[in-house]
Amino acid sequence: MLGKATCEECHVIKKVYKNKKNGRILCMNCAKRQKYHDKSTYESCFKCGKKTHVQGRDNDNNPLCVNCCTKNYRSNLQKHQECSICKKIKPVHKRVDGKAICHFCYLKDYRSDSSRHKICAGCREKKHIQGYIKNKPYCNKCYKRRKKLQKAAL
Repeated sequence: MLGKATCEECHVIKKVYKNKKNGRILCMNCAKRQKYHDKSTYESCFKCGKKTHVQGRDNDNNPLCVNCCTKNYRSNLQKHQECSICKKIKPVHKRVDGKAICHFCYLKDYRSDSSRHKICAGCREKKHIQGYIKNKPYCNKCYKRRKKLQKAAL
């Protein structure tokens, strides 16, 4: 880690790292995005055979693509627990205060909880925050719009 500086990809002041392959100064998000799209790291998925980014591995350390990794996770009953909200046995999406929460309940209860919302710097409405650009919070719609404008400007 190099400390706080401007990321060469998204132009936001964040904690940055020097990319070992090309020497660029990138934040963690941009480095992950760049690695994800780096075709030299692609492997063939063990289940479907698609050559793509490795999202995860099975118990035998075989590579899995995004779709097969999700199917593998959802079908693995060892990853299932009782959701603390709906009380159904489902894959754990998130833990809040040590309690398991399924994906549906997380979206329904936690994303819609207005106490967790902030005022969006784009539309000035109090909404769930998708991300930050130049340390300003943006809702999903405004965040995508700003990212698209940033890419067009470069």
